[in-house]
Amino acid sequence: MSGNATNRYYSDKPLSLDGVRVGTRLPTLTKCPSQVEVVLFCAAIRNFHRLHYDQAFTEEQGFDSVIVPGFLMGNWCLEAATRAFGPDAEVCRLKFKNTAIAPVDVAYTIEGSVISAGKQDDGRSLVTCDFTVTGPSAEVVTLGTVDIRLA
Repeated sequence: MSGNATNRYYSDKPLSLDGVRVGTRLPTLTKCPSQVEVVLFCAAIRNFHRLHYDQAFTEEQGFDSVIVPGFLMGNWCLEAATRAFGPDAEVCRLKFKNTAIAPVDVAYTIEGSVISAGKQDDGRSLVTCDFTVTGPSAEVVTLGTVDIRLA
């Protein structure tokens, strides 16, 4: 990348691990996964459950649409955290819980905030963020927690 090019993956001004406080809101992330994106993600993690690619099978099981895999929604929590804190942030823990079925081709909002911030024994900053992934009807589909420290 040239010296004046900007990497748009990260926030324009990454949050500082030393500067955040409990309650600091992270930039909101929006995702609208297509069936193709879901299939590619499932292939990458070797998750071959038919609910994630077979529309006819999914309908036989009583669902209207192919379902977004829970690991993808957990990954969105990671993405929101790393985008917010920039390239020097290191994810040291992810915990997530899926709370509802999430169909494809629907917009999801990933919102997060800092729930703790402090120093580790080695002096590095450690920040814990909680995330909520919600669907269009404001139904919570995933709850996540991510710990971030400086690499």
